[in-house]
Amino acid sequence: MEALLNKINDERKYYALYRSFSPLEKVARVKEAIPALVEQIKTALNKSKVDGLRKLSSDDSQYSAVAPTLKIRRMLKYLSAGSDKDIVIFFDSIDSLAPAPFCLL
Repeated sequence: MEALLNKINDERKYYALYRSFSPLEKVARVKEAIPALVEQIKTALNKSKVDGLRKLSSDDSQYSAVAPTLKIRRMLKYLSAGSDKDIVIFFDSIDSLAPAPFCLL
């Protein structure tokens, strides 16, 4: 996966991120899971080797104070508006969140 991320980022047409949600397996409630998902995405932004992605992680004021069910939408909207390139996000192990009803995303 790292090779694919590097290839996409090196081509400089898109930004690419990867995040595994397997650490969230134990979370069963949406109100708890969504903030945890947001934190997982912020972690991926912070760990990115791409400056453009790391700088997007520093300001969470656009989505931090909203209701839990809106956090993902607001975060993705913020990332989209704040980025100079399209962002490709690879989510791994999202099925580990299967017990939680994520129809609100």
